[in-house]
Amino acid sequence: MCSRLGSPPNEVYQEIYSNLGEIVWGLGQGEVIDPITTGKYALEVLIHSSWADKNWQPVYFPKEYRDNIKFRNLTIIEGKYYVVPQSLGLPEIGAVVAVGESIDEVIEKVKEIADSIEGHYIDVPTQAIDKAVAECRQSEEYGVKIL
Repeated sequence: MCSRLGSPPNEVYQEIYSNLGEIVWGLGQGEVIDPITTGKYALEVLIHSSWADKNWQPVYFPKEYRDNIKFRNLTIIEGKYYVVPQSLGLPEIGAVVAVGESIDEVIEKVKEIADSIEGHYIDVPTQAIDKAVAECRQSEEYGVKIL
């Protein structure tokens, strides 16, 4: 675990460890706390919007996915969600995460959630998932089982 909770993978930590607060607190006290996981597999795909770097980015998504969508610099004004511009030249405005008991389950859920997000110039590059899975499966030819 990266103690500064960098991004990624902090977004996944928030969902896969049900006792994340206790883990972080324990580390600060010099105590190692065993993690309690909510699933066997987790997946994270970053949300991009180059436009949002210099402009307020309204974002829309179904409320049932709120825990799976981790926006950076988020604010809520009159019930509407906005990503606040940071002018840092970084297109990443958040991440979509899912946790489950199989790789196929988390892939399906991430793609479903990603497809539901709307906003100006928003891209969630889920096509990279299939390429990564193919690479992992190819490693089995060399005796390395990843998935």
